[in-house]
Amino acid sequence: MNHSYISRTGLEALKKELEELKTVKRREIAQRLQEATELGDLSENSEYLAAREAQRIGFVHECVAAAELDARIEQLAAQLAQAGPQALARAKRLLARVARAPITRKLAAETAALLASVRASSEAREGLRAFLEKRKPDWR
Repeated sequence: MNHSYISRTGLEALKKELEELKTVKRREIAQRLQEATELGDLSENSEYLAAREAQRIGFVHECVAAAELDARIEQLAAQLAQAGPQALARAKRLLARVARAPITRKLAAETAALLASVRASSEAREGLRAFLEKRKPDWR
């Protein structure tokens, strides 16, 4: 049975990437807040949006107490370490691109094409086989 593992250096790199993704998400949230404000979804007097409210209306995926943030980052980094490296790299590129571009039909079509190619990849097939065989995937 093959087991995937990640070195301490790899885990540190994943943590750094997670921090970069958080920056991307912050830009996305700012863009969404600006769009919502322009649409009148938020009051003009809103200077503060509570984290739970931001999560409820879809601006934030998950809320974590400050004291639990480092542990949650560790969990997410460990989860990412289990992902297929090619799919993870494509997802990072996609997130970076989407954060910089307005959401258009063209971007949606390109995203759909990218997702289809990821799902049809040998890495995806290995992931599905590993799941069905109840083993960890071998990403080599």
